[in-house]
Amino acid sequence: MTGGVLKDQSFIALDLETTGLSATRDRIVEVAAVRFQLETGPRETYNQLVNPGVLMSDEVIAIHGITDSDVASAPSFAEIAKPLEAFLEGSILLAHNASFDLAFLACEMRRQNAPYPTQATIDTCRLARLLLPEAPNYRLTTLIESFQLANHGPAHRALPDALACAELFKLCVSRLPLGPDTSLENFWENYPSVCHQLVSPAVSPKHPLAHALTEAIRQQVDIRIGYHNARNERIERIITPLFLAGRGNYTYLEAFCHLRQENRQFRLERVFSFDKILEPSAVETVIL
Repeated sequence: MTGGVLKDQSFIALDLETTGLSATRDRIVEVAAVRFQLETGPRETYNQLVNPGVLMSDEVIAIHGITDSDVASAPSFAEIAKPLEAFLEGSILLAHNASFDLAFLACEMRRQNAPYPTQATIDTCRLARLLLPEAPNYRLTTLIESFQLANHGPAHRALPDALACAELFKLCVSRLPLGPDTSLENFWENYPSVCHQLVSPAVSPKHPLAHALTEAIRQQVDIRIGYHNARNERIERIITPLFLAGRGNYTYLEAFCHLRQENRQFRLERVFSFDKILEPSAVETVIL
């Protein structure tokens, strides 16, 4: 997916609803995906409730309105993994705050020993920050209201949010100098920060720790990394690694940071060591 112009590409806007914020501890309860091209409406949609196998908290239900009874007879993620994989194949993905959706998708696919999508994913939140500077904030609900985008249903349900994500992307593209006639190559070159691309576990990046980190991701163990921050200070963080991603020579580790209590990105070339935290008395150390 490196040639041609944007208007000729197939895009899929993806949105997930979940039982919480942690991709390793929580589960997906709804998936929606909307396939479209820039100059046409939605060509096909995929929308499925998912039985997470756990009870949801009242706080989570209050956000998306999906109850335990709603998903009681829904299929498990294991049952939808292959149909979802087939639907997503062959298109450029879009998601608002894409690292959240990709983390959940990667974790769920990994539990099923299924391949997760490694095509490019555009983060519409990051893209909006660059192309819609007048926005009061970059929450999807605010952008829908501020720019009078089509409202397809209640917020925090997967299909309306996926449709809104598609509309937001079309608006952002209209702000490009060449609009939908922008070449895909030019888009990647000028907006590299908006693109996520998961690195397949079978293809380790060229970094001394890549293979070991990939194995830690597969095992879903907590690790302690040594890291050079933006000020070139040596710091340590305990993290739960989620996936490796990037484009070209830029690769990063997406992980849940136990200090910040949120997902963070760590540039792979700045990681100089990690300890695999197996048990309190057993730590395996890898140092460059």
